[in-house]
Parts: sequence; C-alpha cells; structure tokens
Amino acid sequence: MTLQTHEIILLIFGVFMVALSMLADAYGRKGWAEFFIGCAVGIVLVIFCAPDDARADDWTQQDTYRETVYIALDAIDWRQTQDIVRHPNLYETNPVLGLHPTNARINAWFAASMATQIAIAYVLPEKWRAAWQYAGIGLEAVMVGNNKHLGLNVKF
Repeated sequence: MTLQTHEIILLIFGVFMVALSMLADAYGRKGWAEFFIGCAVGIVLVIFCAPDDARADDWTQQDTYRETVYIALDAIDWRQTQDIVRHPNLYETNPVLGLHPTNARINAWFAASMATQIAIAYVLPEKWRAAWQYAGIGLEAVMVGNNKHLGLNVKF
C-alpha cells in the first residue's frame, strides 16, 4: 500500500496525538491521555482500514464553504463554553471537559476536536465528506442554540 500525501500528513498528526498523550499522562491528565490516544487510533484506522473507495477526492469550493460554516459554529461554541467559567450555576455536559472546566482545558479540547474534524473531512471521499461536514454543522448548531438558550454569551 502506497500512502498518499494527505495520509502521510494524517499519520504525522497521529504521531503528534500519541506524543500529546504521553505528555498528558506525565502530567497526570489521564482523561486527556485517553482522548489523544483515541484520536491517534482513529487516524490510523482511517488511513489503513478504509476501503479504496474511501480515499480522499479533490477538495471543492463547496467543501470549503461547509467547513467554514462548521468552524464558525465551533468557534461560537468554544466562546460560549468559555463563558461557563463565569457561571458557577451552569455546568459543562461534555464528559471529557468535566463539569467545571478551566479555560486551558476548553482551549485544548476545541483546538484538538476542530483539527480532528477538519483532518477527517480532508481525507474522506467527496461522497462521504459532505455528510461528515453536515453532521458536524448540525451538532454544533444544536450546541450553540442550547448554549444561547442557557444565556451563555459570545465575546471575541
């Protein structure tokens, strides 16, 4: 099997996730260590276990539009989640972050999850990519709407 350029980039990203896992484990952050290992395993599975028709196609303008919408919604969710810190009566529902996460934990989570979503979108074939992107957009739209309903703000 010959690896394509995007697969090599993902493999390097997977190695980076393993390194982050080791660092998190060294600092006693067991949950983060498991998260980063999970990302690395997912990347390896995408690269080596996907059938040939699951290989990336050329990136289209429509892919860029969908990814831009996802990133915008994720950035809003990110800022709303940071606002939870200022509301002791509210709590985070993401089990990776914990009930009352710090801004550092929030920033690490959103940076890693955004990068992972974009990387997966990049390697998917066109027929699967749009579904993946729309699923991410839908999830983020629900999160942003729920956060707004709770009174969380977005300030950049």
